[in-house]
Parts: sequence; C-alpha cells; structure tokens
Amino acid sequence: MSDQTIVLPGPLLLVGCGKMGGALLRGWLGRGIAGKDVFVVDPAPRDLDDVQARGVTIVSAIDGLPAGLQPAIVLLAIKPQFMDEALPAYRRFAQKATGPGTVFLSIAAGKTVAYLKDKLGGDAAVVRSMPNTPAAVSRGMSVILRDPNIPVATLDLCGQLLSAVGKVGWIDEEDQINAVTALSGGGPAYVFLLIECLAEAGRAAGLPADLAMQLARETVTGSGELAHRSSDSATRLREAVMSPKGTTIEALAVLMAPDGLQPLMTKAIAAATRRGREIAEGKAMANGPEPKGSVARVREALARHGLEAEIREFDASTRTSADAAAAIGCTVAQIAKSVVFRAKAANQPILVIASGTNRVDEKKLEAALGGKVGRADADFVRAATGFAIGGVAPVGHTGPVRVFIDADLDRYEEIWAAAGSPNAVFRLTPADLRRITGGQVISVK
Repeated sequence: MSDQTIVLPGPLLLVGCGKMGGALLRGWLGRGIAGKDVFVVDPAPRDLDDVQARGVTIVSAIDGLPAGLQPAIVLLAIKPQFMDEALPAYRRFAQKATGPGTVFLSIAAGKTVAYLKDKLGGDAAVVRSMPNTPAAVSRGMSVILRDPNIPVATLDLCGQLLSAVGKVGWIDEEDQINAVTALSGGGPAYVFLLIECLAEAGRAAGLPADLAMQLARETVTGSGELAHRSSDSATRLREAVMSPKGTTIEALAVLMAPDGLQPLMTKAIAAATRRGREIAEGKAMANGPEPKGSVARVREALARHGLEAEIREFDASTRTSADAAAAIGCTVAQIAKSVVFRAKAANQPILVIASGTNRVDEKKLEAALGGKVGRADADFVRAATGFAIGGVAPVGHTGPVRVFIDADLDRYEEIWAAAGSPNAVFRLTPADLRRITGGQVISVK
C-alpha cells in the first residue's frame, strides 16, 4: 500500500458502499482526499458515520446528488446483478461537454468494458479492475486493465485510488482478468479452505478441534506475513522449513506428488477462469438456474417470523463455508451451514444446521432422530426444500423439513446462514435460529 497523497482533478463519486466500497473510501480519506470531494450513492448505507463526519456526502439515490455535479471519477462498486438497472442513470456523466468527461472505474466481476460502454454510452471512458477482500485490512491485491484509449494520467490515478487498500498490478488484455479473478479474486477463499483443511487434519491426528483451528489460523497468517516481509522466494521459504529425513519433508512428498496439490490447484484455477468467461458471456450456471424466487421466499419467511434480516448477495459463490466466510469477513465457524440428510424409513428430509468447521456425525444424528439417515443427493434436496445445494436456507422450504441445530453455534453472538441461493446469506443470532426453525439443538460432532 502506498502512502502517496492522492490529488483529484475533480469530485469522486462512489456508487455502492458495501465492504469493498467502504474499505476504498476509508483508504482514500487516509491518503489525503478531502471528505468534501467525495460523494457516495448507496440505497442502504451502513456504518458510515465516521466518514460522514469527515465531510463525505452520502445519498441513497443519484437524484440526491448536488445539481450540476460532474465527477472526475465514478467508481462502480455495485453488485453485477444490479448493474442493468443502476447504470443507465449515470449515462449523463459520460457525456462529454467541454472537458474530458468522467472516467468510470469498475471493480465488478464479469462485467466487460463492452458491457459497461453499452450501458453508459459508447463514448464512456471505462477502466476495468479486480480487487480482492483483503482490501478490508489494507492488504488487498488489485489488477487494472491498461486500456490504450485511456490517458496514462487517468490510468495512474485509478492505480492510486486502488493502491489505497493494497498493491496494484496491470494487465494489457481483458481476457486475462478472468484468470486474475480466479487467482487473486477467489484466492482468499482458497486460503481459508486451507485453514479448514489443516485444522481438520490436526483434529484427525488427535488434537482438540479448538487447538487445531488455532494452530491452523496462526500458521497460515504468520506464514503469509513472513512471505510479505521476506525478500526470499516462496520456494526458498518452503525449503527453510524442511530438514533432511524430517517430518515436513514427509508431508511435502504427499503434497508435491504428481497427483498432489499443484495439479489440483491448476485444475481449480482453470475452472474458475472458465466460469469467469461464461459469466462475461452471460451463460447460466452449468447445474442450471436457481429455483425461481428462492431468495424472495426466504425473505418472506423471515418476515413472517418477525426477523428483520438483511439478505446480502455477493458476486462470487458462497456455496461452501470457506467461500461464505471469505465474502462476509467472519470466521468459518460462524457460518451456519445447511446439510440435508434423508431419513431412510420415512424418506423425509432432515436438515442439520451446523457450524462451518464441524462435520456432522451421522451416528449422533441417528441417535437424536431415532432412525437411520443417508446423505441426500442434489435432486432430493431441490425437491424437498426448493433450494439447490449450497443455498439451502433454514426457512422458506417448499415442504415440511425436520431441523436439528448444532450446539456449537451457541458460542457466537452472530452467525450467518444461506438465504436461498449459493451467493446469498443473512445474519442472525443462535436464539433467532432456534426460534424461526423450531429446531432441536444437539451435538453434531
């Protein structure tokens, strides 16, 4: 992250101020941008009292902006699924009069320069970029597409704005942004999954689960900090941990085998890169669209239970506990993951809502249920609940579902559950979860 003061050629408009937008906004103020020069449009602003106190203007709609405002930069931090509706209102800023016009800096995944120009007007100056979630702690990695049609000084300013929350890299071909999204955009989720895997391996080796998780978290974060501070290559740092005929080299022999970690990671990044291209081309998910109205059904069910929960939808999938925790910024254990089983005798769905770090012990579930269970496949889950795997919510099912709740969730003041789609979640308390589901609390591990 650079400490260089950012000098703006005109007002800066931030459209969307969620976690990423908020991190950028605070980074800008920390880099010398005056609050009076920053304007924010967000339909439901939250936790922005500190920036408002520094003179930032915050409005809920574009109509609330001062008349005659002509921003030099509009940073688009709105969710891709809302862009079709939101962007046309900003076309007026793209229209060049006597000056160079407004530059639009987009951080949205899957929205190409051609798409943005189509929505904003063919003459719009558009810069596309991709940051990642460690921007929330000023350790982000952003990559910007270097468009030869955009003046160098403008590109440099875009780089300064994103460097307020971390490092910045550059690419020259737009298709490369799909690989960027796969590697650094999704990378935090892969690292959090590594923490989960290390902790589970430690537990399987005989360590208490809490200690195994602590060891895994501190090992990964400490190693990341060492890599950050050291000038040595990753290979040299790895080799420094190894001793001939020692324990580490035995583990690495497994991880570095021909069928070990590298081919698996290469395959994963290739899959994410391919999906990025599909999103840019407007293709549906390979496993089909979500059941129509599934998120709305959850919202209605929560309202019926008197729970005023905000449903948050993300650009990337929150299908796994690690994905969800990475997107939200909470611990994996705070994710109330839904696991559907099938009661073998009655062929009825059994929903277990478990802490994201826990694996459900089927024997304990069978003891609580008083009967045998089996894992439910995707078709059974969809037919029984109306949701796809990865998006099964605690409520809003299309049929009756018996619910069991992991006792470990009571350790946390707030938890997060799926909201009917693999990229939608909502926050609640363990007490709320018990109340809205009527679930039976059990030990699942």
